[in-house]
Amino acid sequence: MFPRARIIHCCRDPLDTALSNYFQFFKYGNEYSFDLDAIADYYQDYAALMGAWKRGLSIAMYPVHYESFTQNPGQQGRDLFEFCGLEWSDDFLALDERRGFVNTASNVQVRQKIYQSSVRRWQHYASHLGPLKRLRSTLGQASA
Repeated sequence: MFPRARIIHCCRDPLDTALSNYFQFFKYGNEYSFDLDAIADYYQDYAALMGAWKRGLSIAMYPVHYESFTQNPGQQGRDLFEFCGLEWSDDFLALDERRGFVNTASNVQVRQKIYQSSVRRWQHYASHLGPLKRLRSTLGQASA
């Protein structure tokens, strides 16, 4: 249907992703996000789906790794824009300076400079994340 489509796959450490969902209060739906077992189930479904897409689709897919992006947003952004066939501008690194309406769960983060404090955040809560530990054993250390 879209032969020139590009898929951008945003990847992040599975435990950080799960914890981020758990800490986010979603106004509507996403009831699974209140339960660590359910989050682990959903994450495994997501990982299986992405694996099937990678194996079965002949479409351009580009992984953007959260951890790498926060370390070097300029280079990661340039690489992403190149993949999309877009022209790069350093203005894209100053999104925190833009004003306008933002209606996402991460509306507070949008107004901040890119930061690394959420990388390996799960380690602060490791003793409470029992249900999520299976993500480590079934998916390995890397993001899906």
